Amino acid sequence: MQIKFGTVGRLAAVLALVALTACETRTPPSYSYVPPPPARGPNSPYPVPEPRDKPQPDMPITTGALAKPGVVSSSLDDVPGGGTQAPPPRPPSYAGRRAPATPAVPVKPRAGEKIVVVQRGDTVFAIARREGVNPREIIELNGLQPPYLLNIGQRLRIPAGEHHSVVPGDTLYSISRRYGVDIRALMQANNIDDSYGIVVGQLLVIPPPSGGSLEPATSVAAVVPASAGPPARTPPQQLPDGFIWPAKGQIISSFGPKKDGLHNDGVNIRVPRGTEVRAVAAGTVVYAGNDLKGFGNLVLVRHAGDWISAYAHNDDFLVTRGQIVQKGEVIARAGSSGAVTTPQIHFELRRGTRAVDPRDYLPPV
Repeated sequence: MQIKFGTVGRLAAVLALVALTACETRTPPSYSYVPPPPARGPNSPYPVPEPRDKPQPDMPITTGALAKPGVVSSSLDDVPGGGTQAPPPRPPSYAGRRAPATPAVPVKPRAGEKIVVVQRGDTVFAIARREGVNPREIIELNGLQPPYLLNIGQRLRIPAGEHHSVVPGDTLYSISRRYGVDIRALMQANNIDDSYGIVVGQLLVIPPPSGGSLEPATSVAAVVPASAGPPARTPPQQLPDGFIWPAKGQIISSFGPKKDGLHNDGVNIRVPRGTEVRAVAAGTVVYAGNDLKGFGNLVLVRHAGDWISAYAHNDDFLVTRGQIVQKGEVIARAGSSGAVTTPQIHFELRRGTRAVDPRDYLPPV
């Protein structure tokens, strides 16, 4: 069979045109990544959650589909349609921050204190190191709260001289003897009266030594061990099973102010010599001695709820410090030791550091 040259030429031209068209319309292969299906827990139709990446600092968007010509965006939130959620919040940083502005209140130094004005770059710890004091003393003295930020120009009270931080078991009497100072001067320097004691963590100013003989303690507050907390703001509550009287007798001196500016922190009960003195509630003996001027032989018992009971002018002790006693147990025998001439019991009730009227918490006589 013969094929004309013209026919062959036309056929070759058609085949070439078809090949060229195929090359122009071919779709290039796609290399986009298709993530695998999420893993599933055993016997569970729900995907196993993947751990989240750590929060990263916001990076400027300068390239890609979301970039704007001539604009550097700080986050996806700045670009319309960008992102589905805000970037994770960063942890708070206190670097370079100042304390909230507070109205200027004149700060006057008290006895045994001085004033320091905060300068640029000062911190509580830097000031404490510079002044040679414990940072905790500055924090407590000025009522600072975490993170203890300071303002330039802020006035801080700084303890000057010798100080003592009260620890469990401390008493005003023991502290005065430890530093060789008069107990009355110690109480006056810290604005402590006879009706109140001290609390653990309290910072006490130690006055200069008197140089002479030390005055003996003259109030129960001086030998009451430090309370675990500050005085209660609410009226103290009685123990669930209540208190009993230490002995039966006539009240010859009641609670409250007396002549010449004196104050009775308890009640005095007239009883025959040798009368059994009983614990008004269960507790632990925290003091048994005669270090208080005028009180003679004194016993202190600590009860639940930070209650303390005191029994003075005894002739004999029947308990020792650290001994556990039960409600109604005999702890002493009444007498006239101390600054009294007739047999009696001086009885006090204290809640924490505060003396209260025993008659408000004891059964009617």
